[in-house]
Amino acid sequence: MRFSTRRWKRDIGRRLGMYPGGRVAQYTDSMRIPPELLSPTALRAVVQEFVTRDGTDDSSVERRVETVMHQLDVGIVELHFDDETKTCNIVPAGDANE
Repeated sequence: MRFSTRRWKRDIGRRLGMYPGGRVAQYTDSMRIPPELLSPTALRAVVQEFVTRDGTDDSSVERRVETVMHQLDVGIVELHFDDETKTCNIVPAGDANE
């Protein structure tokens, strides 16, 4: 069976909830995912999973989600997919590979 880059990108896009025919970021150790490539529902779910991951913050989950969504909108933080751990992380802009 021949390896198909196009098929791989399509399958990754489906797993990440990207729009059909959407652009796919180039793979690196930590792959930056532009938030606009995810559907609003998928993006909110990723952010909600991230802000509730440790469970140590006493503030409202919805308030934390809104704060991170705003930070993504203005470019303070970026969304990255870590292939090794198979998780999405939200990191300060420019700190992806540190």
